[in-house]
Amino acid sequence: MEELMAQGMHSADQALLSGCSAGGLASILHCDEFRELFPATTKSVALSVGDWFFDRVGVSAIDCPYPCDNTCHNLVFK
Repeated sequence: MEELMAQGMHSADQALLSGCSAGGLASILHCDEFRELFPATTKSVALSVGDWFFDRVGVSAIDCPYPCDNTCHNLVFK
């Protein structure tokens, strides 16, 4: 981020922080720090794309191993 800010990102009107899967979780966890890098006039958005991480124990009845195959007890694709 320091390099991008030094190259002019510090004067951006809009800023987007995004990630997919584990990067999606990271974008949510770091969105406040990301926002603080910019002036108050910069519109910033954090976007989490892909998987969301949650307590898997509570959803074990619908869970199956990855990658899902024909042994999955909750087969979605037939």
